[in-house]
Amino acid sequence: MSRRWIQNPNRCADEYLDGIEDFIEFARRHNPGATRIRCPCRRSNNTLWETIENVGFHLVRNGMVETYSIWNLHGEQLDNASSSNATRVDNIEPIVDPNEQVMDIINDAFPFASTNINQEGEDDIPTPMDSAEFEQYKQLLKSANQELYPGCESFSDPGRSIDVYLRPLVDELKDLWTNGVRTYDKATGKMFTLRAAVMWTVNDFPAYAMVSGWSTKGYMACPVCKENLTSGWHAGKVCYLGHRRWLSWDHEWREKDKEFDGNTEHRLRPRECSGDEILEQLNRLDFSPFRKTLPYWSKLKLRHNLDVMHVEKNVFDTLVGTILDIEGKTKDTIKARLDLERMGIRRGLWMNRDGDKARRDLAFFAMKPNDKKDFLQFVSSVKFPDGYASNITRCVNVDGG
Repeated sequence: MSRRWIQNPNRCADEYLDGIEDFIEFARRHNPGATRIRCPCRRSNNTLWETIENVGFHLVRNGMVETYSIWNLHGEQLDNASSSNATRVDNIEPIVDPNEQVMDIINDAFPFASTNINQEGEDDIPTPMDSAEFEQYKQLLKSANQELYPGCESFSDPGRSIDVYLRPLVDELKDLWTNGVRTYDKATGKMFTLRAAVMWTVNDFPAYAMVSGWSTKGYMACPVCKENLTSGWHAGKVCYLGHRRWLSWDHEWREKDKEFDGNTEHRLRPRECSGDEILEQLNRLDFSPFRKTLPYWSKLKLRHNLDVMHVEKNVFDTLVGTILDIEGKTKDTIKARLDLERMGIRRGLWMNRDGDKARRDLAFFAMKPNDKKDFLQFVSSVKFPDGYASNITRCVNVDGG
């Protein structure tokens, strides 16, 4: 398992957050039943014991000790770790300079442009290029040696750094807003200065992180709640709780405890930060050279939208998969049942134990086999007007459930 993420200075990067999740899972697996473990964050330095949930928070906030790459204090064997981390020489991939690759492509396209000059001052091979081709070659050569963005020293660029792709777009949008463009109005037969603005973006949740600058993975994944987020490790993954804070003060669900996480909810809803406040937070961070922002962006009430199609599909898949108890799609898993037992809530959903054996009985909200078959037969019989939907019958397996 690669542990290069420990050296990553950006603790909001997906690589770093995924690495923390791997460490937490490793600590749980090698310390079964333990409620507290050593915290390897830079402040605690494996000298203080914290709950596993708090360790996750500390690693996001403070970062992990950079030298702690072999997790021997959390159950990893030194001899196995040393051998597994050793790199075989014959597995090392050759390092290829991306800049040289770009030049190779240009030279392949114009093989006669890079001929050598002999001592008599004549070309070894005549250059069969006319002036137009030579101008094209010079233009490509100029572009190949030009920085993609200020401070870029190679053409390797950019992975998930979407700002590289958005940089030209932002420049054009700023020009459209500030200077505008002369446009012909056919109705009046006159020219006018057209100005344009981006009102919002529409994207799924992972793309939300790239365009908003707030990570949507890990313990602090909500772009709305931000640092006031309620999250925890449940059923083998990070879950986000505390949604009752958004209800009205007199809502009956605020007083219910057993139906939710075992606690009543009396907290206020998280305060929504203004665009100026968010911009001020971002300005405290040390980004690469992409500090260009749209002058009106922070004044917009809503800057990013979630794509309804993705949200509806995910909710539908989860709901149907859980009600039909479809293996691999239901959220009512053995880990979830054990988690309810650990929290001491919803006793009716705990694992049914018989001596050393434990089984997961069908939940009260899941369909019985006969009900499931009737439901699937109904779904497969639904018909839509032509062009409104695909043939849903092909998506239903009544016999397989």
